[in-house]
Amino acid sequence: KIINRGIVRGGGRTTLHSAVRVEPGATGVESSVDWSSLMLDAESRAETAPSIELDEADAEITQEGSVRKVSDEMLFYMASRGVTKDEALRMVVLGTAEVVTKRIPIEYAVEVDRLIELELGGGIG
Repeated sequence: KIINRGIVRGGGRTTLHSAVRVEPGATGVESSVDWSSLMLDAESRAETAPSIELDEADAEITQEGSVRKVSDEMLFYMASRGVTKDEALRMVVLGTAEVVTKRIPIEYAVEVDRLIELELGGGIG
């Protein structure tokens, strides 16, 4: 299973090149690629280049992905619930990262969350 999350701002770019290859005779293979990119401004970009090469019929390969942005509607909804724009963005970014951080050792997850918090301290957008 390949899981990728990209969070981009400031005209940044995230690129994912994934390759799944199933050789002849490799039966019962299961593989999935799950990617998502969160754009925090209009200048940022996300690129994907997935590759699936199947030389065996007995394989189950899935792929799903999305590119999304923090919409004005979402910010309006959160504001109507008393959540500031900065806090709403923080929640969305940490939620996006959590898909990955919950799968790594806790000491690394804590450090990733700390680095995200430091980055967000400078403000987003």
